[in-house]
Amino acid sequence: MKKFVIIFSICLAAVIFFTSKAGQTVSTAKIYYVDRQLHRLIPVETEIKSGDARKETEQIVKKLEQGRNSDSVLKLIHISDEEISVKVNKDTAEVNLPLSLKENVPKNRESERLIIYQLVNSLTSIPEIKYVTFTINHERRSDFIGFLDMREIFTPCYDI
Repeated sequence: MKKFVIIFSICLAAVIFFTSKAGQTVSTAKIYYVDRQLHRLIPVETEIKSGDARKETEQIVKKLEQGRNSDSVLKLIHISDEEISVKVNKDTAEVNLPLSLKENVPKNRESERLIIYQLVNSLTSIPEIKYVTFTINHERRSDFIGFLDMREIFTPCYDI
């Protein structure tokens, strides 16, 4: 009788687990992480929950904020109090960067380029997203760290 109860409990737990996952569909996105030497972006295929483009962009940003446990990549996006937020407007992801992000990033052209294209390339891996725009603390500004014109409409750049 004891064996029956244990087997029944395991089967019941498996049924509950798989039925809770059954309604969720998963898609694949490429998330671009910065290599340890700050030279290039490394694409990593990652599963995200399928949904509308806004929900998928939010998942990608969360994964970038969390970083990746690996000896080959560096976490360049360090958020203290505020988070990066994303809105989707047709085929454009509108990203708001908190000014506090700037405090934790090396102040050079390559670091700014890597952090911006880490977001651009990752977000445009979602089929509905073709372009990315940026605001800093919800304002259109000409610069973030000082090297890229943040008023531009960004498209992916895979040569980084």
